[in-house]
Amino acid sequence: PILSPLVGMVAKLRGWRYIIWEMDLYPDIAVAVGALRMHSPVAIAFSQVLDWGRRHAMRVVVLGECMANRLKHSGLEYSRINIVHNWADGQKIKPLAFPPWNPLTILYSGNFGLAHDAETIKGVIAHGELRASVHFVFAGRGARVADLKKFCSQNAVTHVSFLPASSLDMLGERLSLCHVGRITHLNSTLGAVVPSKVYGLMAAGRPFIFIGPAGATVASIAEKYNCGWRIEPEDISSLIQLIQSLAVNPSLIEVAGNRGRSAFEANYDRVVGTDQILSVMGIEKSSLCNRTDS
Repeated sequence: PILSPLVGMVAKLRGWRYIIWEMDLYPDIAVAVGALRMHSPVAIAFSQVLDWGRRHAMRVVVLGECMANRLKHSGLEYSRINIVHNWADGQKIKPLAFPPWNPLTILYSGNFGLAHDAETIKGVIAHGELRASVHFVFAGRGARVADLKKFCSQNAVTHVSFLPASSLDMLGERLSLCHVGRITHLNSTLGAVVPSKVYGLMAAGRPFIFIGPAGATVASIAEKYNCGWRIEPEDISSLIQLIQSLAVNPSLIEVAGNRGRSAFEANYDRVVGTDQILSVMGIEKSSLCNRTDS
């Protein structure tokens, strides 16, 4: 995270222009997960240094409206912010046939770290009525994985599987193993993170359950394209009801997955995102492609 102000200092000395492309907002995320105290000297100094880099950048690229709003509230001019969503490769990740419907398979794929909600899914996993009809798969790594494995062991949970992280080349096949994807982050991290998991799931034609704040970018995607469902963190009963409903209505999943793929192709495929980044940089795609050294 400290790279942007360092580059900014060099750029200022040499008369260069530079663009910051934010993937996570610091120190916001560190404060949100408790790694830094909000008003501590370290957090304040960190924030001032990073804000300096943003103020002197030609543009600041963020991953969603929620992230843009967070920077706006910190004092950065909204007119200097560009929103460019993350993306997936729609040529490598394509919709494949759904696996057998019994049990309903819900997949969490990717990092399961401190910014993600774990308590809600623990409450659902421990619910006895779902054990025969639903299977949960966690594929990847992260700070919360070991704790979740311990929880499953202590509660004799047998309808949860843990898989290693997938390579990008095999991600499409991994995502096709599920009926529904799961995405989450804590309310406190709103605007500090924008999970990229959503784009791979949409590319694979899989709908998603998002456990997180209503103002999050993933929540707005689910609502706008009707390709997923949002549950408030710690609302275990609503999540159980939703899962039970989906388990007996596979057509809801198929229709939502198709909507997601259509929205992905129009808005979140790799070619769409890279064109937007080039536009922010002031580079025409055609001129870049015609260069002999590109």
